[in-house]
Amino acid sequence: MSNNPEAPPGQTTPPGLLPETYQDLQKSGEVEWAVQRESEKVPNDPHQRVATYLGSLVGRHGLLGGSEERRQSQVAHHVMDPEDIPESYFERQREIARQQGHGDIEINNEMRRQHTEALIADQTASLNAWAEYLNDPDADYPAWFRYYTMRNVLKLADYDKEKGRFRKRSNKTTAPYPELNREALAYVYERLNRRLKGEEQNDEQLQELVQQANFNKLYSHALAECVPSDQEQLQSTAGEWTTYQQLDPEENTERARQLAQSLQGYGTGWCTAGESTAERHLRQGDFHVYYSYDEDGQATVPRVAVRMENGQVAEVRGIAPDQNLEPAITDIAMERLQELPGGEEYLQAAEGMNRVTDIEARARQGQELTARDIYFLREYGGQIQNFGYGRDPRIDELLQDRDPEADMDRMMEEFDHPQLARDMLKSGESGRSDLADNLDKFPPEAVDQVQLARELRDSGRPGDMEILAQNLDKFQPDALDHAEFARDLMNGGLEYILAANLDKFPEGAVDHAKFARDLMERNKEILANNLDKFPEGAVDHAQLARRLVDGGRGHIVAQNLDKFPEGAVDHAKFARDLLESGLSGQKILAQNLNKFRLEAVDQAQLACRLMNNGGVAILVDNLHKFQPESVNYTELAQYLMNNGVYGIETLTDNLDKFPYGAVDHAELVRRMMNNGSNAILACNLDKFQPEAVNQLQLARNLLESGEEGRHILADNLHKFQELPDDVREKLPAI
Repeated sequence: MSNNPEAPPGQTTPPGLLPETYQDLQKSGEVEWAVQRESEKVPNDPHQRVATYLGSLVGRHGLLGGSEERRQSQVAHHVMDPEDIPESYFERQREIARQQGHGDIEINNEMRRQHTEALIADQTASLNAWAEYLNDPDADYPAWFRYYTMRNVLKLADYDKEKGRFRKRSNKTTAPYPELNREALAYVYERLNRRLKGEEQNDEQLQELVQQANFNKLYSHALAECVPSDQEQLQSTAGEWTTYQQLDPEENTERARQLAQSLQGYGTGWCTAGESTAERHLRQGDFHVYYSYDEDGQATVPRVAVRMENGQVAEVRGIAPDQNLEPAITDIAMERLQELPGGEEYLQAAEGMNRVTDIEARARQGQELTARDIYFLREYGGQIQNFGYGRDPRIDELLQDRDPEADMDRMMEEFDHPQLARDMLKSGESGRSDLADNLDKFPPEAVDQVQLARELRDSGRPGDMEILAQNLDKFQPDALDHAEFARDLMNGGLEYILAANLDKFPEGAVDHAKFARDLMERNKEILANNLDKFPEGAVDHAQLARRLVDGGRGHIVAQNLDKFPEGAVDHAKFARDLLESGLSGQKILAQNLNKFRLEAVDQAQLACRLMNNGGVAILVDNLHKFQPESVNYTELAQYLMNNGVYGIETLTDNLDKFPYGAVDHAELVRRMMNNGSNAILACNLDKFQPEAVNQLQLARNLLESGEEGRHILADNLHKFQELPDDVREKLPAI
């Protein structure tokens, strides 16, 4: 447990460096609020006011105290809202896809949803890591430092390697929050704590950084100091255990300094690499470290840490991701834990890790996973424990390419159905989700469907509510009150879930006309995206289209044009309006050209406008939607070929959209090889006329360009004609 002198809510706690670092903090509304709540008058002194605020913050502030629910709410508050994601983010995803050889893809609604969910999940996970760690008793930092850290983390984005600093965050930042490195954070605290004690730093640059108390610069500096161990040093597991005995109350800190210094510079990520943290840990109990031998045969490379507290094992950490143990070192740790009081529960974690190691080894040998392996990895029998802070990354690696439906079929063949259903129901969010998704595979009597529906509804998580809605047609009619569930979704701001699954609700559960009117007023986009789910007569389609267009949301109408009934939208007028509204309107028209009636759009005029208004990339992306006679392919190809590397690569990626004779293949190949676009050429080789490419020269260029070029050649070898032995001989080394 923490030995910090933190005060309970309503009392003061040491303000540390906050009053000097943030001189305006003591005048802020949050501090004033905390001061006003005190029963006794707080002196008008910055230190006293901030100390009072920190005392309140420890127990109440969302990210630094209070309930888990409140923290999660605060995390969600600091994560980007879908409507704030800039269009440039999606354009960047298109560019990434193009660079990966997927061509110029169209970001449709489904892809937007997927990218949006991934962005939000990444931001949530990165901020959660900080919130959870700073609330973990093992972190053992005083409130002032936790506040200082979180205040700054919320302002930072990803790391800029060129500048050696984290980029600043804005409300349009799509990057995750900074990565948490516990060792680097301990380094920052150690340096600031020295300043607090009036001690000097050990070099001038560091002294200046600490005086500034700039978290961005200090944390970036700390990350550079925490250099990971040389991978060659980690090949061997031979080494020795060293025990740092508990410090007596009056004993000096020399042993703590030795412990901390022995861990620094190896990139373990352990907070004990900070001297202050090492001292606190040794005040609580012994500290065991397993060091493997370095190249000189000295036991100096830290691999395992076992922290004792009150005579019991309190923590076990390794140097694998999230401070898990490396598989090769697990047995060494287990042997030590058997000798230590309180090591039993950690032995259970070791047992789980060893089983993951065994499954991983068999999978690498090409062996098929058994039903019990799948059951274990999907954690239906309970969470797989490990020694680190996070989930063992090998679990997701083993599951990532598997077919969940096929896995369920395997388990259904070997497990007792009622028992499997009960285990899945008890295993948490993922198990409930999988059970609902596969409910139709279980005999009705094998699953307590009422309980499953209730747990999904009562969890309050939108994800669970969506799972229930998506699988509603698999539940028995009496498993839940469908009308009440529909009301819960509407009242909870989850109309999008109800609309997307409207066809799965039984007749009478939803007043479709009223729901449509509500969406017309509150969220017309949801209504348009799900028009095909509403029965005839429930929606005033013409009014919906008119309101969307008048509100500047014409692209929503265009994307869903095929869902509007005949006569609700004047296709010809809508197309003319888009054509005359500049490049943005022309882009909408081109992207949705296949949804307009053929005679409604002057496609030749649209193609011409795009060419003249800087919309060539838009035209190329959607070329397959145009009638052949409406586009001058030769002129378009020549324009792209004369437009530098980007134009040439765009033409190559889309070569199959151009009719025969419109492109001079030989000239295009010559330009590509001259500007070094060998990789793009290889990936698209099957689109070129065989005589246009000197395939042997292309292969040699790729081989000479380094390892990446050889990989590209190997991946696309099936597109090449027979290559000589001196080329093929170099491929097995890839």
